[in-house]
Amino acid sequence: MGRNESLPVRALTQKAILGTPERRDRGALTIMDEMLVHILGSEEILCLPLVTQNETVGIFVIGAERAAMAPIAAQSRLLTLYADQVAMSLRLDQMRKAQTRLYQAGRLAASSALARKVAHEVNNPLSIIKNYLKILGMKLGADNMAQDELRIVNEEIDRVALIIRQLTDLTSEKDRVRQAVDVNGLLRDLATIIEKSFSTASRIRFHLDLDPALP
Repeated sequence: MGRNESLPVRALTQKAILGTPERRDRGALTIMDEMLVHILGSEEILCLPLVTQNETVGIFVIGAERAAMAPIAAQSRLLTLYADQVAMSLRLDQMRKAQTRLYQAGRLAASSALARKVAHEVNNPLSIIKNYLKILGMKLGADNMAQDELRIVNEEIDRVALIIRQLTDLTSEKDRVRQAVDVNGLLRDLATIIEKSFSTASRIRFHLDLDPALP
């Protein structure tokens, strides 16, 4: 055991209650020990290793005035019982969190498998719809006014397919994609969709005045 090991490290290694008074008398306090004393605003510290089933789960550091250290250390049996209870509670909490993570991982795996099955079933009709849209576009001709609307429908189908692909793996982190966006183009497409919906049922008219210099 290294001489320069701090008091908490020694307490954890030895699994024993250790305090600073005897080490201070020998000039054996480390910088870490002095820092803990300063942080706790005390004159001395007492370290209680938290051990359960021969496994160390943490350490409890008590700060006290020098005159109070002897009475506190004399209650070693009570301190040990307290440390055992805290250690058991921490261990149970760790086990509960580990079981929760396993349960959630299992649910995510099952959800991902279901999402892949759904994606496979949904992509088939989407592909058929895109093929029919392509055939329809060829029949209408390149100069037909409906070509722009067919393009919007195709783009929306592609967006739906992308969302479905992202659902197939719920456990992986999704990278955010940054790209340039033609805001005027988006507004024109949105206006086209809304105008077609309103024009037959109301007298609302749409007028776009877009800045052509918008990047």
